[in-house]
Amino acid sequence: MPQDQTSQQEDNLQNLNFEEAYSRLGEIVESLENGGLTLAESTQIYERGMGLANYCNHLLDKAKLRITEITQNNNHSSLLEDE
Repeated sequence: MPQDQTSQQEDNLQNLNFEEAYSRLGEIVESLENGGLTLAESTQIYERGMGLANYCNHLLDKAKLRITEITQNNNHSSLLEDE
């Protein structure tokens, strides 16, 4: 895939929230499972799906990190109140 097309897809991903990206990933999986695509189409859609999967994982990792930070800050605040 040309570099400028890859960059454009990465920019498009940044505009999606988790739910939108996950939904599009589901549509891609369904398309691949249904078949009827050429090898080139399958390869292209698979690549897009992998990008979406990586983006979803990135968003989940950010959410987990934020939850960990909130929990740690809450525990730290509780310890200070006990003193």
